Amino acid sequence: MYRATANTRANARLRRDGIAEAARHQIAAGGFASATVKAVAKRAHCSTGLIYQYFSNAEELLKGAFAHISDFELAVFETGLTKYQDVGDAMDAGVEIFIGRSLAGTQLADALLFEALPSLVEEERLFFRRKWAHVIAQRLDKGVAAGQISPQHTGMVSTAITGALSENLLPRLHVSTSSETEIPVSKFVAELQLLCRKMIGLPPR
Repeated sequence: MYRATANTRANARLRRDGIAEAARHQIAAGGFASATVKAVAKRAHCSTGLIYQYFSNAEELLKGAFAHISDFELAVFETGLTKYQDVGDAMDAGVEIFIGRSLAGTQLADALLFEALPSLVEEERLFFRRKWAHVIAQRLDKGVAAGQISPQHTGMVSTAITGALSENLLPRLHVSTSSETEIPVSKFVAELQLLCRKMIGLPPR
């Protein structure tokens, strides 16, 4: 009876991650709608048959790609939150990271946050948003424990923060940056930092 060795499993993970990374590049170029099995196979320099060895269908491929992308983005965001001892500084950094990375890769940000997705992939998006809010809530809990902010329902506050950031970002991803109604990016980030500070009960920086 065949049993997979540790090396076999490691190689399988590498191949699966390589396919997911190819899907990320495709999604960053044209959104999830463009990430067909054929297109991803071309970017991964492999056959479509190989992809189906790791993902049972196209929707599973998109779900795997979403998880691959969102886990990386969340790790970067969480690193920014944990870098500073002061919770206000941590939230300022989180806002700057989230907005900065989103505006640096607008197609990918739009795909992760707003693009219409198949139901299975939409479930992964909801899971991502819950994880994102949980990371913020954990950082706020530390701020409460340290006496930096007043006791609060950090779960509700963190959910409100995730909504505020994503909804305010939406026009930036869908309206031309040449619009005269848009404020400069630096002012946009500063206003969101101020908003988040107010939401957790801190004065302006």
